[in-house]
Order: sequence, then C-alpha cells, then structure tokens
Amino acid sequence: MSSRSAQQASLTLRTSRHGDTVRLEVGGDLLAPAAGRMRAALVEAATERPRHIVVDLTAAEAVDNAGLGALLIARLWAGKVGAQLSLIPSQCIRNRLTDADLSRYFTLNGPDSV
Repeated sequence: MSSRSAQQASLTLRTSRHGDTVRLEVGGDLLAPAAGRMRAALVEAATERPRHIVVDLTAAEAVDNAGLGALLIARLWAGKVGAQLSLIPSQCIRNRLTDADLSRYFTLNGPDSV
C-alpha cells in the first residue's frame, strides 16, 4: 500500500459514555479499508444498550459506500437494542448521504447539538 493509500485509509475513533448516551467521534477517512473498524465500534456501542448513540462525523473527511454501509448497519443494531442513533455529519458526509438518498434513514443534527 502506498503512503497515499494508507493516508486515505486513516480513521480515528473515540468512544465515550455520558449517562444513557454513547458518543462515537469519527475522524479521518471512512473508506472501505477502515469501515470495518467503525462498524465494530458502533456494534459494540449498541451492545452497551444505551438509549442514544451519537456518531460525531464532523471530523470525517471522506466516505465511500463501505462507510455508508457501516452507518446503515449501526442504525439497524441500534434499533435492535432500542437505542436511537443520530449523526452529526460533516458537510462531506451530509452530501454523500443526500446523494445516496440515505439521509432519510438517520436523524441528522448540527455540530451544536452535542
């Protein structure tokens, strides 16, 4: 893998819990090589049975179909445990969700709705 490809596949994840809310902060590129890591973190968050799961994507710079798929899987897992999943998308992520006609499946919040 070239250094450019490795750089494109960089993804940072940070999970925290505040009461009945699990927050996952995602930074970098949500692309196929790293989408599995985010999917695993979201499924793990759902297994904690929170009432709310907030995925902060304001630091995410790119997303591909695998990344969008990981978000859809997270929505399904959240529903299975009775949690509400909401996204705080960067403009890039918001655009991709809209272009793929997926924004209707998520509660989308702005960066001030932490």
